[in-house]
This record gives sequence, C-alpha cells and structure tokens, in this order.
Amino acid sequence: MVKEEHREKILELLNKAMSMELQAVHQYMHQHYLFDDEDFGELAANVKLIAIDEMRHAEALGER
Repeated sequence: MVKEEHREKILELLNKAMSMELQAVHQYMHQHYLFDDEDFGELAANVKLIAIDEMRHAEALGER
C-alpha cells in the first residue's frame, strides 16, 4: 500500500512539473510571435530559442 501511495505522489509531481514546462513553452512561443509581429527581430529569435530549450526540457521530463 505504501509503495502505491509513493508511486501516485511521484506521478502527481511529475505531471505537475510537465504542466509547468508546457506552460513555459506556450508563454515563450506566444511572446515570440508577439515580438515577431512587432518586428523585434533579434529579441523574437532569442525568445524562440528559449521556447525550444523549454521544449527539450519537457521532452526529457516526459522520458522520465
């Protein structure tokens, strides 16, 4: 019974972490498109790179 409770808690924490990662991806991509629309070229490109990095974090977390 204790093992199952630990397993459920671990899954709950991993799901919460994944949710946070995906929210970050969404936020950075949204900012990228806003900056791109306003012609903030280099800033938009840098924010997009941050979003891609967050996607990699989410993918690594998903593998766990």
